Amino acid sequence: MSQPLVSVIMPNYNHSAYLPARIESILGQTYPNFEVILLDDCSTDNSREVIAKYSSDPRVTNVVINEKNSGSTFVQWQKGFDIAKGEFIWIAESDDMADKNLLTKLVGKLCSVDNGVLAFGHSMMIDQDGKELPYSWDEPENYDGKGIYDGKSFARHRMVYKNILYNASMIVFRKSCLSGVNPSYREYRYCGDWSFWFDICCQGTVVEVPEKLNYFRQHTNKVSARSRLNGDDFKEQARCQLRIAEVLNLSTYQMKCLRGRSTKRIRKSSVPNKQELIETYPLLYDGTKTDILLYEIDKIIGQSGMK
Repeated sequence: MSQPLVSVIMPNYNHSAYLPARIESILGQTYPNFEVILLDDCSTDNSREVIAKYSSDPRVTNVVINEKNSGSTFVQWQKGFDIAKGEFIWIAESDDMADKNLLTKLVGKLCSVDNGVLAFGHSMMIDQDGKELPYSWDEPENYDGKGIYDGKSFARHRMVYKNILYNASMIVFRKSCLSGVNPSYREYRYCGDWSFWFDICCQGTVVEVPEKLNYFRQHTNKVSARSRLNGDDFKEQARCQLRIAEVLNLSTYQMKCLRGRSTKRIRKSSVPNKQELIETYPLLYDGTKTDILLYEIDKIIGQSGMK
């Protein structure tokens, strides 16, 4: 029995230093049936030359080079989706790497459940030189022993406070779910992935493979790192969280917990536009001491069901 085709989309912008390791880790996958779509968003380094070296590989089905920068990795995602022919999609970010068994394990797990829409693994954090970093963003304490979740329950439990699906490179999802994604994710610069994965999860079964199959590279040239300095992440997080809260129809109690957590975070931050953010998004950032206390208590008793 043939295995389903996976479309591997690699959007790149100015990551020429990481491209050889990234592309080799894609082409070295043990999974036998995949196509590779290489996208470059008008890089100013020598990314084009590096990509050209791999364009003749028979598994590389498309190379798209922008003559003008799109300004958004999520616009690039859509270009890849429009070309992709696979039943499943893996967005392999250009500065990361992967264990050779990532596709085999994630696709295998996804195909083993009814109505599987998304599978994710865990990540090893690495620095710009590929050396392991001594911390993790994964949540092994929330793994239920089987790693099979109703998607809406998963979203309510683990995607309201933060985007637990923090790196596209750790995820494989079903292409047919794209029709159920709110296109507003393409309007974001930083949090579009949060909105995107939320919509995918809500369409079926989510599966978790608690193995470090992804190598998530940390470096100063990341868009997310820059956004934290100027407060743009707080702005986009607020837009995203308010949409998620509306879709999930969070209760008054759950909204108070969310407000308490968000207020605590922004008060502790040093972003230059803090007051503006509080005034613009009072439902999240203008909470009271009681809201914060309620959130802290809920972390212990777990009544909200959100972590």
